[in-house]
Amino acid sequence: MLVWFALLVAIALQTSFLSPPVGFALFDLKGVCPPEVKLADIYKGVIRFIILQLATLRVVIKWPEFFAWRPSVKRTDTDAKTRSRHVATVIRTPISS
Repeated sequence: MLVWFALLVAIALQTSFLSPPVGFALFDLKGVCPPEVKLADIYKGVIRFIILQLATLRVVIKWPEFFAWRPSVKRTDTDAKTRSRHVATVIRTPISS
């Protein structure tokens, strides 16, 4: 559940960087835009991304088991041995041009 909570915090922080009144990313974008681009235009353009972020946050809250299943899967010792043998084979294989 710690991974799930960290994911919630990360998505919420990412959303806060796009939304007013904090909107650090919006002010950074305003700093590099041409003078004719107004801050209101940037706010209007970012609305769809905020909606996507909030929808993602809602999905993560509704189905936490879907996002927390991977850390619960334990890697067996045979998986590690197979992976290291594969890496050693790839390293020893000569590169042909």
